[in-house]
Amino acid sequence: MIASSIWGGARHAAALRSSLALACAPVASMGGNTTLRRCFATADSPVPDELVVETRKNGVRVFSLARPKANALGRVLLNQLRAAIEDAAHDTEARCVILRSTCPGIFCAGADLKERATMNSVEVERFVSNLRSTFTMLSELPVPTIAVIDGAALGGGLELALCCDIRLAGSGEGSKTVLGLPETGLAIIPGAGGTQRLPRVVGLSIAKRLIFTGERLDADAAAAIGLVEAVPGALPDPATSLDTPAFKAALSLAETIAR
Repeated sequence: MIASSIWGGARHAAALRSSLALACAPVASMGGNTTLRRCFATADSPVPDELVVETRKNGVRVFSLARPKANALGRVLLNQLRAAIEDAAHDTEARCVILRSTCPGIFCAGADLKERATMNSVEVERFVSNLRSTFTMLSELPVPTIAVIDGAALGGGLELALCCDIRLAGSGEGSKTVLGLPETGLAIIPGAGGTQRLPRVVGLSIAKRLIFTGERLDADAAAAIGLVEAVPGALPDPATSLDTPAFKAALSLAETIAR
């Protein structure tokens, strides 16, 4: 967690309010001190909710990645995430942010390569720049951040989790947690900060091994190298509850932080 002057700089302010940025606004109270917030492209042109933002008691924000199937990072999800980060950064009541997925078995599969294939070179450059700067914004949020990983966090998905201060990963019965940076298998390298943030967490030698080999780790193996904290416990039926043991542990931790 780094308290940064990023929010005051004119250059960053202009970028945050570019045509790619979205605005967040409260839309409903869910009871129990929980408020849903929704992101829109414009007041009269709503976009699909690929990120759901809840404000819980004591200023705890929950960002739920909700893009169907894999939470692939495309334009809409990335822009909604950017807007939610900006909103939390400017909210003096925010105390902690939890980032999780509502897609069973998936945290985030990384960049949407199918969408990227439809972009020209200028659009690709703009998207990658937006991706990197959004991840930097998350890493520099002036409140603690917790990633809850209950499924695959690969490529850009792991790079997203690495932007958070704390990573909790489900390791119980039925766990589908898997973490890795498989980019070298595609003859590319991690492009959204993984080459920098991973060594800071696990050390240079282990980071090189993971990047060079594209090795994939389950929660317990990732915990053994300090990449995550493993949280045991059986997963609930996603049809009835999204509150996994890792998410419950994150909520408890966030409420302790927010006191």
